Amino acid sequence: DHRDLHLSIRRQRQMCIRDSIYFSVISGSFRSKSNAKKQLNELISQGYQASFTSLNPKGLFRVAYARLNTRKEAASLIFTIKGDGKDAWLLIED
Repeated sequence: DHRDLHLSIRRQRQMCIRDSIYFSVISGSFRSKSNAKKQLNELISQGYQASFTSLNPKGLFRVAYARLNTRKEAASLIFTIKGDGKDAWLLIED
């Protein structure tokens, strides 16, 4: 019926929105791409699913510990990283 169609459309819309948003846990931002690559490789060697994210507005290269699908996963990772005495912050990318 009509209600089921509306619910289905809303669910699909939420799925599309969710697919396009990343919750990136940022390790640092670097002016030098070489330094960003060093940090990326260091995080990968420590077992993180590290990657570059979008450039920041000042043109710095951002390195993420991970790009995750939910805020909850990102918050958990940040908690763990900070518990190890390292710094991290959340960047929401869409």
